Amino acid sequence: MRRLIISILGSKDSSNYKVSDERITKWKEKREIEIKKNRGISFENRLIYYSDFYDLRTIISKNWESFLPILINKKRFEIFFQRLRISETQ
Repeated sequence: MRRLIISILGSKDSSNYKVSDERITKWKEKREIEIKKNRGISFENRLIYYSDFYDLRTIISKNWESFLPILINKKRFEIFFQRLRISETQ
């Protein structure tokens, strides 16, 4: 899902994912922790890779018009996302 988001909205820190500043700050904090753990090296610098699974749903939902040509049916996407969430918790 992150790759899809990157292909549609970009991967720069300034990409408009339409999430709160609080979420962006949280992702940046996670990235900084990763950099510190790896002695100044981040294996993944793209901010979207520090988002939580539920953030991905929010990003796609809030930017639905951009994803419409690929995902086509919002209800179908919601069902797909719920199935992923369920399988993740099992």
